[in-house]
Order: sequence, then structure tokens, then C-alpha cells
Amino acid sequence: MKKATYDKFEDIPQADRDENNYQQNPAGKWVLIIDAAHPVMVKNTELLTEKTQRDVQQQQAVQAAVAPKETEITDLKAKLAQEQARPGLPVGQIAVPAEKALVLNQFETLGKFEDVKAKVEEHGTLKEQTEAANRKNLFAEAAKAHGLDVEAFAPLAESQKLHEKLEMREVPDPKKPTEKVKHYFVKGKDAAGADTSTLLGDFVKTDNVFKPFIASLTAKPGKVRIPPTGIGEQVEDKSASDAYLGQMYQRPDAKKDA
Repeated sequence: MKKATYDKFEDIPQADRDENNYQQNPAGKWVLIIDAAHPVMVKNTELLTEKTQRDVQQQQAVQAAVAPKETEITDLKAKLAQEQARPGLPVGQIAVPAEKALVLNQFETLGKFEDVKAKVEEHGTLKEQTEAANRKNLFAEAAKAHGLDVEAFAPLAESQKLHEKLEMREVPDPKKPTEKVKHYFVKGKDAAGADTSTLLGDFVKTDNVFKPFIASLTAKPGKVRIPPTGIGEQVEDKSASDAYLGQMYQRPDAKKDA
């Protein structure tokens, strides 16, 4: 089997040297000349072809990935050039309508952004507190106008957002026809748009939320319900002090004035 490489021409066997089976490569070594049809050359050609194809595919993939970025860079350069060429607008500034610029200038006179933000948040808190106080006053006035207990009515009215429906109306005083009194109505309309507003006093007696608390809503201030002392006796309303004194004097050991 012929050797593939020799460092010197003199090292090549005489028979192989005479048949011109070797040639000198650029490195100065003498290498065996192999025919293109030789299996080694065929495999070498196949490997070179595959490598060339891989190199082409990789190059195409890189170009496909880079192309959009190059386009984006080109567009950004064009926009930058336009901004730089625009008169009166240095890089980093934008044009705004005159009315918006005026608003911005007015805003800046109020102080720093953090200070203005704090004031706005404080305003929101005060607004909520004011609205809550207004609702409380409305519920108190409405309850008093219809003989309802304020403390019992206000929490229920607040939970049902009744302030959105309450409306004060002046109606003729049944006792003094020439004068008017204030009554509160719970606004409402039917499917046809007709007014179905209900007097607050009637509303609390029929509404599913208020009706279960009617006893508390209509309780008289300073009054307690005294249970009967005997079968068949009628329950009566008395003030708490009267009830207490009455029960004290009914006790067998109670001291009475001579």
C-alpha cells in the first residue's frame, strides 16, 4: 500500500517515483496523487459539498435575522435625520398643540408634581368626607320629617344608597291648607315611565330591607315597651323613668311617702 505523504522526494520508493504517483504540495511535502474516482476522493467531495451547503444555509439564516434589524436601523436613522432637520425642535423635544402647552404652563405654576398629587389626593379624601356628612344630614332630615328614628334609619339608608333616590317635595299641610310641609319621597318609575315615587313613611313599611326593622324605625325616643303585669292587661308605652319608678313602687318592700 502506497504511503500517502513523504517529506522528501528521495524518500519515495523508486518504483512509485518513476510512475509519477506523487506531487509536491504548497507545504513542500510530497503527497500521493489519488484519482477523482477513488473512494477517498468521492467521500471527500461529498463532505465538502455538505459543508458548503451548511455554510450557505447558515449565512442565509443570519441574513434573514439581520435584515429586519437593518431595516429598523435604517428607519430610525431616517427619523433621527428628520428630527434633527426640523427647525426649532432640538432632539428630545416634541411639538404639542398650543392649548396643551398652555395647560402645562398653568399646571407648573401650581408647584411640583408630587405636591399637586398630594393636594389632589387630599381633595379626594375631603370630598368623600363631605359627601358622607351630606348623606348623614339628608338621612337625618328625612327621618325626622317622617317620624323615623335617625339612628336606626341612617345605617339602613346608607347600605341601600337611598340618597340616590330620596327627593324632598313640598306638599300642602293637611292641618294648614294655606301652608306647605316637607315630605321625602323615594323616586321611582314604571316601565312606561310614569312616576311611582313612594312617600318615605310608606316605603319603609313595604320595602323588604326596611320592613323587618319597622319596630326600631318607628320607636319613640325615650320610650320602652313595658310587658303586661297580668293576663289581659294592655301593653302601654311609658318613658324609661316612669317605667322604672312604677316598678319600684309596685315592689312589696318599696318605701312609700307617709
